[in-house]
Amino acid sequence: MTKHGDTSQILQKASLQTTDFFSTLTSFTSNSPSQLQQDSDGLILKDNWLCLYELARRFKIAPIFFNGLRLQESLSFSDPHQSEHSIAFQNTCLFAVIKQQQLHKRQVLKMTYELIRVMNVIAQSHISAVPFKGGILSQKIYGDLYHRSFDDIDIIVNDDDFLACRKLLIDQGYIPAGYEHLSVEKAERFSVFLGECTLVHPRSKVCIDLHGCWLGNGKLTLSTDLSVFTSRLESVQIASSSFDTLSREDTIIFLCLSGLKDSWTSLKTVCDLTVLINTSSDLDWDFIHVEIQNMKVERIVYSGLLLAYSLMKASVPRNVVNIAMSDKKAAWISRRVSQRIIDRVDGKYSWSNEIFLNCFLKWISIKYWQERVFYIKGIFRRLACLAFSINSHDMKFLNLHRKLYFLYFFVRPFRLIFDYKSSILKILFK
Repeated sequence: MTKHGDTSQILQKASLQTTDFFSTLTSFTSNSPSQLQQDSDGLILKDNWLCLYELARRFKIAPIFFNGLRLQESLSFSDPHQSEHSIAFQNTCLFAVIKQQQLHKRQVLKMTYELIRVMNVIAQSHISAVPFKGGILSQKIYGDLYHRSFDDIDIIVNDDDFLACRKLLIDQGYIPAGYEHLSVEKAERFSVFLGECTLVHPRSKVCIDLHGCWLGNGKLTLSTDLSVFTSRLESVQIASSSFDTLSREDTIIFLCLSGLKDSWTSLKTVCDLTVLINTSSDLDWDFIHVEIQNMKVERIVYSGLLLAYSLMKASVPRNVVNIAMSDKKAAWISRRVSQRIIDRVDGKYSWSNEIFLNCFLKWISIKYWQERVFYIKGIFRRLACLAFSINSHDMKFLNLHRKLYFLYFFVRPFRLIFDYKSSILKILFK
């Protein structure tokens, strides 16, 4: 069974910097802002904050670190024993970090303004749409818009409204990305086939991911109709606008599903899950238990909860931990994913481990054979899309006349080898 000490043992074998990174991140995701402000001594040495911040930036959780360090007043340099050159260098780094966060806030404000505008346009067309992830998730979990880094707007609509909403966004100036080579009719059919569509505004550069299903694109296909989420929406207030989004219990389920969809490669998802659990003392765990049984995703959710509990010390109730630990495969998944995340932070990279987890993690996480059949169908669906649809990468590799587009099917194997040659060489000659 995976115990809390398993991850501690893994961290003991990691470098001191990695240990500091996770202990600091655990504090920032476990303590309230007032608690961080009261900790006047800070958790980390002031001459070490830059290294940890760079690690956080690499794993797309820099806003969490920046806000935590700022509240602890660890972003100042007043050590009289440091040389003037050292202080000048650190202050230069500090100004660069502050500028990065200012740019992050500007980007968030721009995306939020566009979200409000687009949602108003969609509502006027009487289309039911639910924004999720991005700023909505940040406001719901962290209490402000700036704690999460994100670069797109995610909106889900009913299948019946998918094409109408896509056309509406195109009328607003958005351009479907990656469909330049297809006719309008083929592009629409291809979008419906994938269950999602990425649209980019050429002037503002804002990207919208429009979803016709919660997970989409075949990376994790389940038989469960996740539209049940939309029957239990809660309201989130941003500025003067109110948005319906997932309830906290459904958000926990969705974060675990989303984490598995990406093979738990995102430390940001683990942080989101941890903060949501730590800041929601009134979560209905009985409801979550019953719901994930009905959805047949118990192992997926329990492995995610164990991951947050063991790696980030999330305050998961002990009885829930015991239930999760009773599934040995969920415990194994938590342990292996924790090992991979710690190794990545530590600068280690095992291609054999990456390939194994990326290929088999989802299969092992899915408990029921019926769901595994749906998952396999999703893989073949995705492979069919990759094999029989020309994309912008093919066109960048070789520019052909429209009448010669059929040649792209023969060119693609060479393009893939060229794009991934360094990865292939590492695997073959490691």
